Amino acid sequence: MCKETRQCRICQEVKPLDQFEIDRRYKAGHYTTRCRSCKYESGSVANRAWHHLKERAAKEGRKLEISQEEIEKLFLTFETCIYCGVHQNDVDEVFQVDHLIARSLGGTDVLANLICSCARCNRMKGAKTVAQFFFENRELISDANFTLLAHYVAITSGQPVESVIFDMANQYALYLFRKEREVATK
Repeated sequence: MCKETRQCRICQEVKPLDQFEIDRRYKAGHYTTRCRSCKYESGSVANRAWHHLKERAAKEGRKLEISQEEIEKLFLTFETCIYCGVHQNDVDEVFQVDHLIARSLGGTDVLANLICSCARCNRMKGAKTVAQFFFENRELISDANFTLLAHYVAITSGQPVESVIFDMANQYALYLFRKEREVATK
């Protein structure tokens, strides 16, 4: 164990020098000023997801509506995919932030519109509404997960769960109506 110590510039803790990485920008003997724990935490999945949302918002010329802390809490809340139920540790790809109402359909970056899902479910859902994705993938999404999702939206949006489910059902009914009308007009 190394006897020499250094104070981390992020967590302010004094730690043995071997808990810091060698700074490759300099010749041997120089160590970074950020400990390994803080480095890995700053590169967490939640942190990367927040930075991705922030970059996307800047690219679209809008301000990000959610804080980094809220995204971190989101990832702590969802250890399993809200859709299929797979655990974060059981998949190769990291979990992603999914917009319940897609940005392309007017969805925003507020907590009530964001959840975590596995990459596979996020790709499969795409810009579909939650109800459309649920009804088209009954073998994938359990009733319990749909109920959990409805309760999450109710809590984060301040709406009664019945209203959330009613809104989702209406979205799906409108989707079916439009789909039938397209078929009828062809």
